This record gives sequence, structure tokens and C-alpha cells, in this order.
Amino acid sequence: MVEEPVKRLAVAAIKGAENILNEAEEKLNLSLKTRGLKRDINFHHFFPVTYGLNSWQVKNLSHLGKLLKDIKKLLPTQIPFEKNWLPYLGDALNAGIAAIFAQEILVFLSQLENKKDNEVEKIYSYFTKKALSHIKKREPSGFVVVIGKAPSLKKASQLVEMIKGKKLVAFLIGDEKRESLAYQAFLHPTSKIEFLTILNDSFVFLGNELFNITPFFGFLVKFSLAYGKFRPGQSREILNFIKENLFSFLLVLGKITDKKAANIAGAISFGVQSVGQTYIPQLLPIHSLP
Repeated sequence: MVEEPVKRLAVAAIKGAENILNEAEEKLNLSLKTRGLKRDINFHHFFPVTYGLNSWQVKNLSHLGKLLKDIKKLLPTQIPFEKNWLPYLGDALNAGIAAIFAQEILVFLSQLENKKDNEVEKIYSYFTKKALSHIKKREPSGFVVVIGKAPSLKKASQLVEMIKGKKLVAFLIGDEKRESLAYQAFLHPTSKIEFLTILNDSFVFLGNELFNITPFFGFLVKFSLAYGKFRPGQSREILNFIKENLFSFLLVLGKITDKKAANIAGAISFGVQSVGQTYIPQLLPIHSLP
């Protein structure tokens, strides 16, 4: 039955989102103990998805606890299993969006000690230039986020050439093992570069961690706010603008884990579909965003 692969992906996405929220809560609690509550946050810079889609303003560390509570409300109270049928498509997509919101917290916490603000803005400027060209029907033909690494160096080289041949712009991130195409094809194994690096005109390394996918969604939202002329909180309009104007997809290498499934579900709300080495069924975009 077609429903079974869809249900398995939905259940994995919900479990993955719960794991991501638990990780964000654990790391936030640790950060609050060591840093206190009063550190100011540039929410436009660090939380573009949260602010853009919900108009939630995260101005200091104390606000992050309330944000997590609000994010948890998007998770279902019960996970569907084989023997107890429950509606699950909307729940899976809500969980996917919750995962992306929570990952913005993880990205922020990971960058507290790293002075990478200029790099974020540099990559957003790069993305804006490429996106404007794409909208005008010029190169690039679209955007791809590559999660994980290829099975071999030969396959990695072939994948890079395919991306170039398709005239795509690729954003490379790691998986749960911190393995990525960036280190197979561009960076020396002993390199200490961990995130936010423009490798060349077609490839950008966003980071070793799976949650480093989140700045890509932030670029989509920031671009839509600027060039679609929407107000923060107009989530439907922003997501529709992205779907209609910015062709993007995920290329998921390796096994579909729960956390990968959560990001696949979250990407769907942006009109970003996924392809992979293993079959990825389609979820319909029905969720609880305003």
C-alpha cells in the first residue's frame, strides 16, 4: 500500500522533531546556566524563520524558553502506530516546522562563541544575487541542499559534476555523523572549517551538523520578506512566494533517519521536495501555521 511508506515517514518525522526539540532544550538549559538570561539577541539575524513566519521576537536568552514552549505546541500529543489509526499527515508537517524552529535555536547556540555574523550576511548576499537571477529565468536553474556524503569519492565527484551540469547552486551540510559532500569534494580532511563557507560560485558549505540546514530556510524567508514585500507573520503568503519563485529541493544521501525525516517534512511547507538514495514518499502540505 502507498499509505504505509507515507505513514512510516510521518512517524519518523514526528519522532525526529521530538528528538530535535529535546536536544535544543538540553543545550539551552546548559547555556542558561553558564551565560545567564540577559544576553541580547539580534532576532532578525539569528531567527529569520521564527520571526518571518510567526513574527515572534526573540530578544534575549530568557525568551528562548518561552519560544520552545510555543514550538512544542506544534507537536502531536500522540504518535500514530500501525495498530491505532490516527490522522498523521498534518501532524507530520507541523512536526517538521517545529523541528526547523528548534534548529534555529541550535544554530544560534552553536554560534555564540563563533564570530561568524559577517559570514552569514555574506552568504545571504550571495544567495540574494543568485535568487534574483533565478527569478529572471537566468542561471542558476534552482537550489539544492545536499545532506550527508556520497558513497565513494568517485560518486562524490560525479555528483558535483551533475550539479554543475544542471546549473544548480548547492548548499552542503553534514548528517548526524558530521559527514558531508563538502569534505569529500572540496575541503581537506584536516581542515578545521566547520560551517558558513562559500566554496566557489556554485557550492556553499553551511556546516557539519544536520541542523545547519536551517540557515537555508532562513535565506528563503528573508528573501521573501525583502522582495515579496510581506510583513512578518504572513506565513501563507511567504511560503507561497517561495514555492512559486524559488525552485529548491533536498538531496538526501544515505539512510533516512528520524531527524532527516523531520527536516524533509519541514521542507515540504516551503515547497521544497526531497529526493534520495532511498525512496522518499510525498507528504501533502497541510499544517497549522496561520
